[in-house]
This record gives sequence, structure tokens and C-alpha cells, in this order.
Amino acid sequence: MLFGWLFGSAYNDVQPIDKSNRRSRVSDKFTPHSNYPGLRNSSGVHCFLNSTIQSLASLDSLESFLEELLIESDKLDIYLPLSEALWDTIQALNNPSANRAVHTNTAVINAFSLSNTSNTTHMSPSKRALSLIQSGQQDAQEMFQCISSMLAHEESLIKSAKSSVGGLGSISTPMNTTLHKNSFPLAGLTASRLADLGCGYVEAIRNIPFDALSLNLPMQTSCNVEQLLTEYTAMETIEDASCRKCSLEATLVRLRKEVERLMPADPNSVSGSRRRKIKEAAKYERRLSSLLSEDGDLQEDARLKDIRIDRSGGGSTKQLLIARPPQILGLHINRSAYLGNGMAVKNPCKIVFGELLDITSVTTTGTLETSPRKPISSASKDMLDNLTKNGTLPNRILYTLKSIVVHYGSHYSGHYVTYRKISSDDDDDWLRTSDSSVEKVTLKHVLHENPFMIFYERVDNASSDVDDNILNSSHILSSYSLHN
Repeated sequence: MLFGWLFGSAYNDVQPIDKSNRRSRVSDKFTPHSNYPGLRNSSGVHCFLNSTIQSLASLDSLESFLEELLIESDKLDIYLPLSEALWDTIQALNNPSANRAVHTNTAVINAFSLSNTSNTTHMSPSKRALSLIQSGQQDAQEMFQCISSMLAHEESLIKSAKSSVGGLGSISTPMNTTLHKNSFPLAGLTASRLADLGCGYVEAIRNIPFDALSLNLPMQTSCNVEQLLTEYTAMETIEDASCRKCSLEATLVRLRKEVERLMPADPNSVSGSRRRKIKEAAKYERRLSSLLSEDGDLQEDARLKDIRIDRSGGGSTKQLLIARPPQILGLHINRSAYLGNGMAVKNPCKIVFGELLDITSVTTTGTLETSPRKPISSASKDMLDNLTKNGTLPNRILYTLKSIVVHYGSHYSGHYVTYRKISSDDDDDWLRTSDSSVEKVTLKHVLHENPFMIFYERVDNASSDVDDNILNSSHILSSYSLHN
């Protein structure tokens, strides 16, 4: 029942990919007479799925991750439906031939129904992916989120199995600049800080995981990716934000006044109910006083149980920066805009982006600032002292462009197309893929497009490719100054 998923029938006939027939990693490079496969769109509404798969096919570190994950799954005898399907499909898409071929997305769709990522409180990523397909909701970004979440889940199965049998332990990625190919390459962390402008209290700087950054577009003619990232990480002031410490201190004042108010002039004449109220208020006052004197965890401490917390604060600043840059940096350009009448429209703002992206200025430097009026992290004196002779920073966080997804049409309908780089001796070899149609294009063509999603891959500072295209560091230092 090849298209059972299309008509809402059961998935009983869906069969997993035979691991014994797993494709080997493609090593062939593009030649002038090579033809790369497209993806069939039998339903007519799966361009969002096809474009997402094609955009992932050019990500070398994702391919390496899948290869290593499947090797581990064989050792542990664990079947990973999406990893198997995505590996098979990527190898097919990256295998050029003399004839024009068309591959199917069936294996990936079947993997959604085979995946065991159920969640009792929310719709699982696999079920959400099937829902998108069955309903015809064309959203490439949401499909990407489903695929990413499912791959992260499959990686967690391997980690858990290794841990339970006393294996190699969990895969970890050092903070900030270290490249580590074994961990999920889409996984990154941001550092988020909320600080009160009145008392200066800073909540614990929290690490928030992400697999892609969603960047909001301004309502203007054009802007560049660097501007969007600077805006995304800019420090903002929240005028009506409450402060946890100020709120607890205000609560402590209220409890002390409540105890004083309830205390009778004659202790012997107090009623039983009043005595209970005094006892409870005094208990809460002692707990809160003890917590504040110790400067402990003001968010989760058990002594806060059952205490009604008052709201107080003089406004706060909020900022986040990238704390652990991922191996693959996914950028979602949020093109949704809303008119005064509530109607949603597509923001046509032109995005200017380049082959090389430097995110040093939006990444933590290793030292985190707690002052509410200063950026969470900024260029340190050591960083400035370490400028190289040609005026560049020695440890920069650089990415090279690998693929983009473009949406043609309105907010409510349209068509998705992918432009992706292919393995070639010529850096100018790119493909334009529109379902089954695939044609060769140049980088110049790609950079003139207006993307909906962009995928960059991390490069080593020492790479010769970077040396040839090195960016001047003046914009990095000026970007740091903008955060101040």
C-alpha cells in the first residue's frame, strides 16, 4: 500500500528498510555530464518535504553523523527508522549518473510512521510530520523541525543503550569553538540572561538548546543576515518585568506586616483560627528570610512551597547570545507579517547573504557579564590584543553556505525550491532542485535568491578556503560595540 499515508489508511503495510541493503557512502564527484536525481512529488503537494530533504543532502557533517549513528545502531542491534531512510535517500540524491533519475520520498514518509517518538502530552514529531503530509500543510520549516527532533531522539536511543550496557558514555560537545563531529550537528545552545535594572539581580544564565534560529524580518526593502543576527541577540529592555529577588523581598515585608497585624495585645485572648494564621505567616516568614540570607536558588528552592509570591521589580534587560555554535547553523527567515486587520501576509523583504558567514560577534567569548546594563558577553581586552597582523581575529566562528530553501508564492500557498552545493572540484557547482526537476546553477544565481531557510556549515579557521575569502574583523568589533 504505497500511498496508504495519502488517504489516511493504516500503516500496517509499511516495512522498514533492509539494513543488509544499506547504501555505501557516495564518493563520486560532479562532472560536466553528470545528472543528479530529483524527488518525485506524486501527490502534487509534497514540495515542502522534498525541498527539506534536498537541503539536508549537502550537509557533510549530517551525513557523517548518520553514518556513525548507523554503525552504532548495528552494534547495539537498534533500528533507527529515520536515520536509515534519510541516509538511503541522501546517498541516492548525491549519486550522479549519465541518465536523469528521479528518486522517491517514500522511505522518509514510511519512517515517520515507523518511528517511536510518541509523547503522552504533545503530538510527537513523527505524528506531526505525518499530519503535515496528510493535510497538505506546506511548511518546510516545520517539516525540518520534525526531522531534526526525530534524529535527536534516535541519537538519544543510542546514547541510552550505550549507557545501560556500560558503553562509551554520552557524546558531549565542548562549549564554544571546538569542532566535534560525533554529536548531533544541528544542536546548538544559546545563553540567556534576565537582569533587574533596579536591584541588579541576575537570574541564573540559562542555556537554551536550538536546532535552527528563527529570525524576524523587518518591514523594509532589504536587510542582510548579519543584521538579523545582531537584532536577534541585541539587549532589550522590558519595562514591566518583575524581578524574582525584589518579589521575594516584597513578599517578606508583607509576611512580617501580616504577623505584626495578627499579633493580639493580649496573647492569652487569641482565638484558635487566628493562632493558626499567625503560625503559618511566621513559618513562611522564617523560610523566606532564611532563603534570602543564604542567597540560594530563588527559583526552585523547596522553602518557597505554598508561599504566595508578590510581584515587584523596576524593569529588566534581556539578552541571549550563541553559547555553543552548532556544526550546522540553520536559519529560518520568518516571513509572516500581520496587517492591522489581523490578516497574515508574506513579508517580501530581500535577504542579502553570502557564501561565508562570521558569527563571532553574536557568540559568547568565554566570559559572561552579570551587570544588567552591560552585554552578556563582549570583545575582551585579550581578544583585541590578539588581533593578527592583518587585523583579523585568530579564533573566529565561520560558516560556509551549503543550501537554501526558497518559497515562491503568497503566505497561504506557493512552491518550495532548494538550491544546494554539490561535491565538486569547483566551488561554483550548485544545483537547483524543484521536485523531480534538477539543473545546475552558479553561486551567483544562488546569492540572488530570497531564502526562506538557509543552512551554513562550520569551517575550520585554518582552512585554506577561509584564507582566500577571509572577512575583515572591523565589522565584528563594531557589532560588539552595538551590544554595549
